[in-house]
Amino acid sequence: MILNRNSSNIEEYIQLERKIWKHIFTTNCYAFALGLDKREESICSCAYIPGNIGNSESKIQFKHFFSYSNLVENIFDDLDFLKIAVRRINPREQIDDDSWKIALFTRFLAYEDYIEYISDFHFLRELSDGTWMHKEGWWKYPTCRDSKRVKIISPDSCYIKNFDYRMTLKLRKK
Repeated sequence: MILNRNSSNIEEYIQLERKIWKHIFTTNCYAFALGLDKREESICSCAYIPGNIGNSESKIQFKHFFSYSNLVENIFDDLDFLKIAVRRINPREQIDDDSWKIALFTRFLAYEDYIEYISDFHFLRELSDGTWMHKEGWWKYPTCRDSKRVKIISPDSCYIKNFDYRMTLKLRKK
């Protein structure tokens, strides 16, 4: 895979407080969580599948299922490439103004040989005013409502259909 931009250029496109998402059909929940309102193809092929920006060794974009540990490794590879510091936190933890929170959800598939396999992922992002938002797939606008149309107060207490809350991460540009 060849990136069309180097990491410093990609980092310039991170916009966390954008109210109107311009690239509705070329971004997904991962792009929204990272604040990348940029056409996926302008970064690299399948950029918004975790692991492709950071060029992780465990590719998941063409798999029907993958291990939870591979997904997490891919996320951390991307964040490292984008020069974003990351720490796992409680979703209600207060953070500094130069940081933001994202929450990871996964769709469980099975356990095999003590390895957890999942079939999909989903991300939410907390805005500076405490509102949690997410972009459902590639075709919908960002929303602050969960699958039951309830305003998301915290990712560990909201309902995202067919997904389980896994963790919240604090992110900060290095």
